Amino acid sequence: MLNKRVATLLIGTILMGSLAVGCGSSDSSNSNKITISGSTSVGPVVEILGEDFEAKNEGVSIEVQQIGSSAGIKNAIDGTSQIGMASRDLKDEEKAAGLKETQIAIDGIAVITNKNNTVKDLWRN
Repeated sequence: MLNKRVATLLIGTILMGSLAVGCGSSDSSNSNKITISGSTSVGPVVEILGEDFEAKNEGVSIEVQQIGSSAGIKNAIDGTSQIGMASRDLKDEEKAAGLKETQIAIDGIAVITNKNNTVKDLWRN
């Protein structure tokens, strides 16, 4: 997993790019607000990184919405959010819609059981 400093740098870079896009908005009251939506597993990390980014960038507001990967991707496509969070790869049609993915971490997944569990094999052919 990426250490906190590298992850902060990556998110900071992404957020700065989004801020530049947001500054072109015709609604000046929201020009320093960055909306990030999507994956519930990525959300907690991005919330912490967003707080750190806000502390270092006066006047910037980060809003994180944990609504699921597909919803976050949809929001990024339609412009509801400046950044979409996903815990899956983009589909070809999502890439074709103009999205670019930037990996910020790798998630490890494991299945574990109690030693008294009688299941011996979880794989079926």
